[in-house]
Amino acid sequence: MKPVTIQFKYKGDMEGIRADTLLSSLLGYVNLLNEVHKQLNIPKKLNIYVSNTEKGSFIVDLNLLLDTIDKLKSLFGSSLPFDVKDIVEVSAGLILLKVFLKKEKPKEVKEENDKVVIINIDNEKFTTNEIVYRLAKEDELADEAIIQMAECIEKDEKIEGFEIEDNVGHTVKVGREKLKYLIIPNPIFEEKTRIITKENVYITVLKLVFAENRKWEFIYEGNKISANIEDDDFIKNLDKYSFKRGTKLLCDLEILQVYSVRLDEFINREFNIKKIHEIISPSESKRLFD
Repeated sequence: MKPVTIQFKYKGDMEGIRADTLLSSLLGYVNLLNEVHKQLNIPKKLNIYVSNTEKGSFIVDLNLLLDTIDKLKSLFGSSLPFDVKDIVEVSAGLILLKVFLKKEKPKEVKEENDKVVIINIDNEKFTTNEIVYRLAKEDELADEAIIQMAECIEKDEKIEGFEIEDNVGHTVKVGREKLKYLIIPNPIFEEKTRIITKENVYITVLKLVFAENRKWEFIYEGNKISANIEDDDFIKNLDKYSFKRGTKLLCDLEILQVYSVRLDEFINREFNIKKIHEIISPSESKRLFD
């Protein structure tokens, strides 16, 4: 199977390009291709090669090829579900969709036959496939790769944008004025979250904050945390309590956790104290844990 050839072009009147810009942006794009390859569950390694470029040129040629693709096809009895062209198409779709959204969530999303139609804040229409839409919503690593690719280009004022063009019919053109849409998290991305409730746990008061809607600071299980107090009775009677260094609260604690694709773990993001059952002075605390 012939490789798919991609040209990554840096636009602008330049005599040179910073090495960190060149390397970081290409690495971001390569990371995007590799992440899409993983999400498509293609069973063979994706090889990406850089071809020789003309002296003074800032057009980088990439060649994409899957290992022993023809042998794999025979094992499946027909063509594989996805191949290199699909990797390129989905990667291009993720970049184009992010630019199209203009930092805002879609105004409307609807399905038409086997396509997904997205309407942005300016009532413009973008049609893509279900895979691009799903990865835009769910794949944190793909979006991080796009940010990495665009961020270093945006910082280099000599570059007026970039263009990605391949030999299978896909073109991505992003001018400098649109790079701002790529360097922030995708607005369509939906984090996976869960809430854990810990009842009757002890936390140590570290810092009191009397201003409204400000978080107090505590020590919980050896870690410093900031938490909202949502117990209205406790807040109303705050002047009646005495707090000293080492004061503990017996409370019900709610923890908002966010799933990290990179770590394959849920990470604590936000703490809320739902109910305070008891305020324990340092002397009482010492007896409690003796």
